[in-house]
Amino acid sequence: MYWNKQTIDLQGKICRITPLADIHWGNNNCKKHKLIRTVDYIKNEPDHYVFGMGDWWDSILFNDKRASHGDKCGTMDEEYNKLKQILLPIKDRIIMVAEGNHEIRLEQWRIGSPIRRLSDEWNILYGGYSGFLRLSILRKGKGGHWLPLVIYYHHGASSGRKTGGAVNRVEELSQYWGADVYCMAHNHKLWATAEPFIDWSGDRPLYFCNTGGFLETSTVNETGYGEIKQYNPLRLGTNTIKWQRGNNAQNQVEISEYIKV
Repeated sequence: MYWNKQTIDLQGKICRITPLADIHWGNNNCKKHKLIRTVDYIKNEPDHYVFGMGDWWDSILFNDKRASHGDKCGTMDEEYNKLKQILLPIKDRIIMVAEGNHEIRLEQWRIGSPIRRLSDEWNILYGGYSGFLRLSILRKGKGGHWLPLVIYYHHGASSGRKTGGAVNRVEELSQYWGADVYCMAHNHKLWATAEPFIDWSGDRPLYFCNTGGFLETSTVNETGYGEIKQYNPLRLGTNTIKWQRGNNAQNQVEISEYIKV
């Protein structure tokens, strides 16, 4: 588990934070055009930042049971550089990168994690598999005090297929980890919700989300692992966190269900 802090030099009045996970670059079923449009959307929106939550690369070796005879991916270096080039326009917007089970598998094979490699090459905070990301706003006297925003993230381990189970899994995190926002990836589901939380200091909402992905489970003229395992069709894309200063310096947070691209 990692504890990471990051300070954002906000230019406007609203900060947007997008958790980016489960791209699965290199897989035949990765919808590259949706990822490219998402990157363009983030690049063109002021004060919009990203943190990674793993499985950016599919990282499936040909002797893996999840590999397909029709895989069209190149070498790990080739696929690493292709995705890196797509992310280059938002390089300075990426505030942290964490790993997923696919990158962990490459570490187990002693090949090395492309997430760690990207972290080193671009000097981005490395977030492990789970942890806390504490964000602060640097205002330089431009409009009042902001409370830090604390995000608890975990790539995830749940493989249940029902959305209700995924909701329960994420909301249960608040029993053990204290944060404002809870993000989980891995199951590729895309949703967001909020629940009230009351303690001695008063009431505030807690926010929960599954962060979606860019891997289709069934693609025309392709046969992939998701189709073979009969995974349900899912909406593609990711959600985003809208963060601004509320009354009495409280955080005002909204999580959109997904970025429409």
